[in-house]
Amino acid sequence: MGNNIWEKLNYEAEKLQGSRTWSPFVTGGDVSCALESENGKIFTGINIENCCGVVCLCAERVAITKMVTETGELVVKRLLARGSIPPKEELNNWAPCGACREFLMQLSDKNKDTEIMMDFETGKTITLKELIPYWWGDVRFKK
Repeated sequence: MGNNIWEKLNYEAEKLQGSRTWSPFVTGGDVSCALESENGKIFTGINIENCCGVVCLCAERVAITKMVTETGELVVKRLLARGSIPPKEELNNWAPCGACREFLMQLSDKNKDTEIMMDFETGKTITLKELIPYWWGDVRFKK
């Protein structure tokens, strides 16, 4: 593993990946995430799912929640998520779902610049503002 931050994030996410069953109702680990906070710290998470879909947690939100609770930081510089199944043939990383995108946007207006790895193999990234170009909450941050 080199000094490249994306390599570190990919390594940390890859280490966590793997299906887990905690009870007959709760599973997870098929998606893992590593993110870099504004201050350069790395946080990780895995998805946690249950039979009552509305209380499931994405790997991204688990990692973000760890960042917020452990440091009080609200800004994510970079985010990389991996799934056991690639999201598309042309990509090998996952973009955050709508709930995770919204959570990031509401935490800090700086998160619109969060860089998201779309394909680790090619280095393709995208920013959160490219995923949500007309976000409804921009006006509130400007007040």
